[in-house]
Amino acid sequence: MNVSIILYLIDFLSHLRGICGFIILLFLIVLAILLFILLCTIDDYNETTHKRAKEHTRYVYKKSWILIIAVLIFVLLPAKTTMYMMIGSEYLSRSNIPVKVQQAIEAKLDSVIADIKENSK
Repeated sequence: MNVSIILYLIDFLSHLRGICGFIILLFLIVLAILLFILLCTIDDYNETTHKRAKEHTRYVYKKSWILIIAVLIFVLLPAKTTMYMMIGSEYLSRSNIPVKVQQAIEAKLDSVIADIKENSK
């Protein structure tokens, strides 16, 4: 696949993730405002306000699928830097990594293994 198309898709998906985050934030603000209004008008609660509140609740439930899809996209879509790292990891191999980096990784792994052995005793 062409690299420019991949970079475009990464940028597009990161913007999509940002839009979904905005939608989630907007829904939370609207729900907070509705809760505040409900708490402020709890003393004036009667039959007509009950019917109106029921209609508003139905409307919110009907539109909640937007929130569910936005949350799923926001959670399942990786961040922009993560997508770049995923693309970069495809081009990495043992021959591409410099020797010093390999030595540093092996030293760190050796210290982790030694710590695990000490803790297991």
